[in-house]
Amino acid sequence: MQSIRFLAEKARNASTHLALLSSDAKNELLQAIAKKLEENIPAILQENAKDIAAAHKKNLAEGLIDRLQLDQKRMEGIISDLKKVAQLKDYVGDVLESRELSNELFIKRIRVPIGVVGMIYEARPNVTVDASALCLKSGNAVILKGGSDALRSNQILVKLIREGLQESSFLTPESGLSESVQFIDSTDRSATLELLKLHDLVDVIIPRGSKSLIDFVRENSTVPVIETGASVVHTYIHEDADI
Repeated sequence: MQSIRFLAEKARNASTHLALLSSDAKNELLQAIAKKLEENIPAILQENAKDIAAAHKKNLAEGLIDRLQLDQKRMEGIISDLKKVAQLKDYVGDVLESRELSNELFIKRIRVPIGVVGMIYEARPNVTVDASALCLKSGNAVILKGGSDALRSNQILVKLIREGLQESSFLTPESGLSESVQFIDSTDRSATLELLKLHDLVDVIIPRGSKSLIDFVRENSTVPVIETGASVVHTYIHEDADI
């Protein structure tokens, strides 16, 4: 396995080229990825079946296995969502504010990409595609660290995403655009810790999953963290219920 720093360096280099792409170019990248995924659904499901078999052997809860499982319908939904991201408005380059100072200095606030996003998540392989699509659309490179239970599914999804990038007409040898999506395939927690310390290469970390995962990331990261919720669950009790 390549070192986490090496992966981050490749993502950083790719991000400088990705940030300069036009909206049309980024949308073409996403469409190329969607096409590649569509062409390889059977292969994706084959690898996912291996993850499901391993999950049953580990006696994982049925709810966890359901989140892990892919089928034809779910893959079609993932690909549909990817195409919808391509249709979204591109906010990069929008002028948020502009003003002229008394000394005739003209100042603008403009939306620009963040750079390199670290995405840490658990057993939902759809996040691999969702995170890649949203980061590419916004001009950001991404380093993905998925859960060990979805390792085979994530590996083939990232392989196909990168093949889609490589086949785009916008790929040039010097741009390294195919390196915009990196995947950490180590299941060791030390790999996550290493990613959390790369403040010189990674601009933001986004954890998505359980409260324990989010707490771990927040407590150990030297990279800024966008903290998501661990879910919002309400219990509604009917007035006639016997408490």
